[in-house]
Amino acid sequence: MRHLTRPADEEFSRGLWHMWYKDGVATDSPHDWAARPLLAHRYAWRQRLARHGAATSHAAWDVVLERAVLVEIYGPSFVAACGGVDALAARASQVEMLEHEAIVPLQDFGRWATSFFAAYPQFPDATLQERAAGTPLAVTDVQRLVRRLAGALDTAHAADVVHGHLTPARIVFDTDGRAS
Repeated sequence: MRHLTRPADEEFSRGLWHMWYKDGVATDSPHDWAARPLLAHRYAWRQRLARHGAATSHAAWDVVLERAVLVEIYGPSFVAACGGVDALAARASQVEMLEHEAIVPLQDFGRWATSFFAAYPQFPDATLQERAAGTPLAVTDVQRLVRRLAGALDTAHAADVVHGHLTPARIVFDTDGRAS
């Protein structure tokens, strides 16, 4: 495999990054349906999910652990505003140490050109935003959700970690319906 580099952010956002992989081998052909771009020699893109706040979220496949993941890419302006990649890595290390049933575990993080990425397990069920679209949630469901998330926030705040962008689109549910 050859070393990956990524072109400027505007080229990436327009989908012009043409490094693709098929069966672990680099190819320059984006026309093969099984080929996927690879980040950090590990994460194969499946689809872009959303752009929110400072990050762009992507559904991806971890080719090392062979499981679905969510990869968030934070652009150079956000990285600079946070004090650089080293500052973000220190914060990610703090997040990695958090233990609470409603905190999605950080699986991996690192530098990607002038950007920063973080990888998390991908949840198969809908987000809170999708669940609540068009239908009000039952009061008991809201109470259970708030108690669970408040406990997670207490754990994070006790470790001096602030989420900074908690929205219904970023609250996910596991297969048993528990929010994280």
